[in-house]
Amino acid sequence: MVNIFFFVLFSHLFFSSSSSQGPHIEKAMEQVLEVMLPRYVAILDKHIQTIKQWKRPIMRAIHNLIITIVYGEGYFSSYIYTESFRLLINHLLTILNESTLIKKIHPNSNNIETLLIDATLVVFNVLVYEPNALDFIKQRKPSKIFRKLTKTPYETIVLNAYMMLAYTIDDNDIKASSNDLIKLFSTTFNLLQKTMNNSGSMNTDRSTLQLLETLKGNERNIFILRNLQSIYLFKGLAQYEQVRNEIFKQGLLTFLIDSYKKFHGLSKQVLLECLWKLAFYEPIAQQLREHSQFILLLESLPKPINDNIPSNALRRSNSFSSRRNSVSVVLMEATNYGIQKVADGLLWKVIKGIN
Repeated sequence: MVNIFFFVLFSHLFFSSSSSQGPHIEKAMEQVLEVMLPRYVAILDKHIQTIKQWKRPIMRAIHNLIITIVYGEGYFSSYIYTESFRLLINHLLTILNESTLIKKIHPNSNNIETLLIDATLVVFNVLVYEPNALDFIKQRKPSKIFRKLTKTPYETIVLNAYMMLAYTIDDNDIKASSNDLIKLFSTTFNLLQKTMNNSGSMNTDRSTLQLLETLKGNERNIFILRNLQSIYLFKGLAQYEQVRNEIFKQGLLTFLIDSYKKFHGLSKQVLLECLWKLAFYEPIAQQLREHSQFILLLESLPKPINDNIPSNALRRSNSFSSRRNSVSVVLMEATNYGIQKVADGLLWKVIKGIN
């Protein structure tokens, strides 16, 4: 009953913040999170030891609890170093590592085990963008957990697990098996190609809609979400020299540039951020210089009408909620502002940054 009360209360504040702006809502969100986080951890503390015996009612309750954590996106930075936050991460990793849940993941079912694992991965996908949260998550060395989830039969879980693996794999993992990194890259690139090839048909399965039960959009929004997941995953891998070298050797830059031209909004911005990362690898930077039409395209981007985009609008334009929901005019403007800023950085590196 307590969980249901906080679920409704936090949902109300979340939807209010989606339609309102200003410090009042942000302050309220912070205050509610301050109360909720320890209580959520207390609920998990009480039940996590018996996870192997969980029945459907408790799994549904935990699923609802986890879904509400997503609503706190952008407000966790004040709590990263608290004991409650660290216990929360440990409990969520325990859920993801529980074999009794993993064994019941089904490719074409919205059973509660599948939804619970998927919702937990969504929380991690949100937390990697919170300041310093990713550092703590990496300290827990969760790559084995995420790698195991990439073997499951449910597409969304596989995609989210690959994304987390890209962000949490460490140097020791890479040194132990560089082949794993290349395999991860190949899988990610295939996902991105599949997304592009299927851009004309936006099929949506019921289980995806069930996971994103707060989604306020149509099938196009579902397609955009999946598209973004692939691009964010690719961006996470672009930091590794082995991946950059593979992109160069396979001549994949043209595909990425063509994809950038087809994308819009946040997808366009994130892919451009990926290209900016790749530009720090000199062989790819040289290839970018040879794509003169692409350079001209970036140079001709219209300057934002408003140079004083509020920081909270910029944050929300990159948030998980903006990836789920239809974007407002101000968030689209914020995304265009972000594209311009990234383009400026990429041009500086490719043109002015020549050594």
